[in-house]
Amino acid sequence: SHSCLKFHYKKLDRCAGSPPRIRTLRYGQSVPLITVVTAAKNAASFLASTITSIQDQTLGDYAHVIVDDGSTDTTADIVEAAAARDPRIQLVRLDESIGPYAAANSVMLNASTPYLARIDADDIAPPRRLEIQVAALAADPGRVASTGAWQIMRNDVLGPTPRQVPSDS
Repeated sequence: SHSCLKFHYKKLDRCAGSPPRIRTLRYGQSVPLITVVTAAKNAASFLASTITSIQDQTLGDYAHVIVDDGSTDTTADIVEAAAARDPRIQLVRLDESIGPYAAANSVMLNASTPYLARIDADDIAPPRRLEIQVAALAADPGRVASTGAWQIMRNDVLGPTPRQVPSDS
C-alpha cells in the first residue's frame, strides 16, 4: 500500500495521480548522490533542453525526477523517451495540476538521496552546476542550501553578465 500525499491547501482530498515515489532499488544498487527535481506543465517546447543540460552535468551520480503536473501536451512523452535512453530519468505523472511547487515538493518529500536540486522546466543548468553546489554543501556541514546565479537567454542567445543571487555569507 502507498501512502497518499494530500494537498489540503489546494483543496484536493485524494492523491493526485500515482504516488510520487523514487525508483525502488534492487539489492546491490546504490542510491544516487543527488535527486534533481523538475516540475513541468505543458513544457514540451523547452523541456528537452532542460533534460539535456542535466545529462551534460560533470557530476553524473544523480536521479532526475520530472513531475508532469497535469500536462495536456506531449510533456510526458518527451520524458518517457528520455527515460528510455537514460535510466537516471524518471517520470511521475499527476492527473491534475497542483502547481509547480507542490508538484516538486511531492517528490522531494520522498527522495532518499543526500542532496536535492531543483530546476524549472524552462531552465538550462551550466555543466558544473551540480558538481559545484554539492562540493560547497559537502565542504561545510553547517550549510543547508546553495544558490547560484542566473542569466537571461532569448532565442538561444545568452544575455548580459550573470546576476548573482544575494547572499549573507
